[in-house]
Amino acid sequence: MKTSRPEWTRGNVSTENALLPKTVLLIASAIATSGILLCHPALVASESGPQITEKVRCEHPRIWLTPEEWRRFPSRREEASFPAEEYEDLRRFAYSEGFNPNLWVTPDQAIATLMVFLLDKQDPKLRPRIDRFTDYLCTAEGDSWTRPRMLKALAITYDWLYPMLSPKEKARLSRRMQDLVAAMKKQYRHSDYNNHVYLEYGPLVYGALALAHEEAWADELLVECDRMLKQHFIPTLNQLGGGKPGRIGEGGWHESMSYFSFFAYELAHQMEAWRTATGEDLFATCPGLGGAGRWLLYCTRPFDNSFAPIADIETPARWGHQETAYLWLLAQRYQDPFAQWVANHTPLRYPFHIWPKILWFDPSIREVQRESLPTGCLFPAVGWASFRSDWGPDAVWGVFVSGDSFAGHQHADQNSFVLAAGEELLVDAGQYGAKATEFHNTLLIGGGQRVLGNDPRQFVGPTVPEGPFDTGDILAFQEHPRFTMVVGDASNAYGRFEKGRRIDPRPTFIRRLLFLKPDVLVLDDYVVPPTPETTVSILFHFPQPPAIDGNTIRYAGSKSALEMLRIWPPSLPAEATTVSEEVAGQQKRRSTRVTISLPNQTAQRNLWVMAVGKADQPPHLKDRVNILSATASKIALAIRSAEGSTVRLDLPLPDWSQATIAYTDDPIISVDRPWPLAAGVLPFTLEGLALIERWDGAYHSGNRPPWDTGRPSSDLRQAIAEKWLHPGQALELGCGTGTNAIYLAQQGFDVTAIDLAPTALAIARDKAQKAGVNVRWLLGDVLNPPAYLPKFDCIYDRGCYHGVRRTAAAEYLATLRRVTKPGSRVLILAGNANEPGTGGPPRVSEEEIRGDFSQDFHILKLEPTRFDTSSSDRQGALAWTILLERKATP
Repeated sequence: MKTSRPEWTRGNVSTENALLPKTVLLIASAIATSGILLCHPALVASESGPQITEKVRCEHPRIWLTPEEWRRFPSRREEASFPAEEYEDLRRFAYSEGFNPNLWVTPDQAIATLMVFLLDKQDPKLRPRIDRFTDYLCTAEGDSWTRPRMLKALAITYDWLYPMLSPKEKARLSRRMQDLVAAMKKQYRHSDYNNHVYLEYGPLVYGALALAHEEAWADELLVECDRMLKQHFIPTLNQLGGGKPGRIGEGGWHESMSYFSFFAYELAHQMEAWRTATGEDLFATCPGLGGAGRWLLYCTRPFDNSFAPIADIETPARWGHQETAYLWLLAQRYQDPFAQWVANHTPLRYPFHIWPKILWFDPSIREVQRESLPTGCLFPAVGWASFRSDWGPDAVWGVFVSGDSFAGHQHADQNSFVLAAGEELLVDAGQYGAKATEFHNTLLIGGGQRVLGNDPRQFVGPTVPEGPFDTGDILAFQEHPRFTMVVGDASNAYGRFEKGRRIDPRPTFIRRLLFLKPDVLVLDDYVVPPTPETTVSILFHFPQPPAIDGNTIRYAGSKSALEMLRIWPPSLPAEATTVSEEVAGQQKRRSTRVTISLPNQTAQRNLWVMAVGKADQPPHLKDRVNILSATASKIALAIRSAEGSTVRLDLPLPDWSQATIAYTDDPIISVDRPWPLAAGVLPFTLEGLALIERWDGAYHSGNRPPWDTGRPSSDLRQAIAEKWLHPGQALELGCGTGTNAIYLAQQGFDVTAIDLAPTALAIARDKAQKAGVNVRWLLGDVLNPPAYLPKFDCIYDRGCYHGVRRTAAAEYLATLRRVTKPGSRVLILAGNANEPGTGGPPRVSEEEIRGDFSQDFHILKLEPTRFDTSSSDRQGALAWTILLERKATP
């Protein structure tokens, strides 16, 4: 009987799969238990097989150590940077009688002993102890979880001790590894988005590498491991962890932080084994794994150093040996200071878990200085946003979630958040298996969000927009020293799908969470239910029952207090319900849920102001909030922080992107010229924030930068006069203070203008108001424009293209493809490489222009011209006028 072959034997499949029918799963289970190899690559020859095998060096060792490193290994103890104190703990274990028959533990103990054996110059006293571990791993039964760990330890034993093993010992180990591989292949092949696949099948790498060139089955196994890593594991980590080759990703995983660490260390070890055996550096192609340290640092609760309690997780789950098992390795491979910080600050409970530090610790990598970091961070691929007041243990801290659904232990919790300050304040009541929306701090719209099964998406691939797995999107994120803002869209998380198509009307659910540092949060929801009769309920979960008084909810913990003031609707009944720890076999946290039902109507708004204080110094929020105006469509507030500063917010709906913020004590974000809040995702790393400050600083104190002439650009006026551009929907990229956008509006265009500098946009709003024209001003990144932007009839760019081309040409071209349609015209003014000298605007050659745009656009016009200057009698630098027309879609 032939077995089914999984997709990684035929190449990658980039598609979304419907939920597997129950009958298929039952048949799969039955065949698996009968001993047939199901849902795993069959051992078949491949054209790429010989080439892959040739990459594996013939000489042992191969796994984690090259032969040269193996020979020099004992001398490492003499290096000044060697972690001698930790090694002594490891030695004490290796020379002890300690032996744990638990197969989750024994393989680590075996590897630890092997490492001491090599570092202690192959001390013969340790051979009987190594043999004891080997004998046990060769005879123990194991299961689907532990057999891969047994294979790993036996492969390393074979590889590291190869010159010392007799032919009989080698044959025994080889047979045992082959048996373990066969047993592992009987298991159901889990989804690329499920931690099982990395834990249960990933360790096949060790058997293939240890026995390459020696066993035909190992050479064949090597082919499928190559596909498994390169076409499934690494693309999935890159999709969820973000980043591009050459740049470390942001980090993230959908199943919870504990599940990520649970398998990430095994994947990192597999990639390192591949690197040392073949010379191929898979880390260079996997930036998504490189963001693990950043994710752990930002999304760990300050007060107890445990993971954010999101998705399937048992709270508290703290850093431990799983993190140290791979973060020192990631710190070395990615030169990552975040990973180094987490690894250095993670305590180890057992000495046999020290071996990864001995192997991979690099003292030359300096850990990140947390206090210098921004206090908010976005993990866009998984839709997590972290915010905090500072880096102290009692900081106000939280995580907001709005992302796609993938599989496994993910919950129906889009647009939910958790909050803490020295202790938990708003909790996620759903833990292991309690996935339903009712256990999370979000909304019920008619009912809850979709709950999907464990493996609904079998193979890595993009999320289809508006499809069943498109459950949440981060529309905007903005990090600033005074505030952090995130906007999530969970509209598509509600309703039913059949065969990938929606069968229920789609609601709208946009949620903005604005954290005004150090202690105030504003929660603003915009909801359009699928029908006016659909019930909408707000959910909040507290560790203990809060006090409810009209439009105010007060919660007092042992250290901290939370006060919540409902601004809109001004008066609604609230119901408090205790949620038990277990309901229908699901593990839930004991909590008190407060439910507030919104009135039935076509469009609804839900706005709260929250403040955090000490338990003995409650926030007294009513004394600190001044409602300047309040209607369902526009609310203006003045809010005083605990530090005494007052912030003014203007929050219009439904166009949430036109909100503004101002501080009474800030000369830049001033009440006279309030800043727009972000309409898209702004750069949020230290480097990104420095970029925003550099561009914005050019407009501070009334300054006018040299590129701002104060007059509509000549090339734009000429293109309109000569009918190259016709009135329609227009987008200006990098609009500055809006001179050209206002001119377009005056010529009859429907104008949207985007810029990264909030001060420039604040000036532009004033100018447009005085000119009597309407322009939609958006604070956003030209290289990452808001995803909801429509396709425009024409695009104007005076100076963006040449400014970003050297470092981000691909991102710029991607933006043009996103915002244009066949027939759209793009007018660009760019610096000309024929200009003599080195000063002035960046320059682009004709060949570069044609190379960048010819694939997607017809080049209607490419002519030399000159930049305008602020003085009409002075000629500017040489430039190009570039006029493009988007080609028809193939």
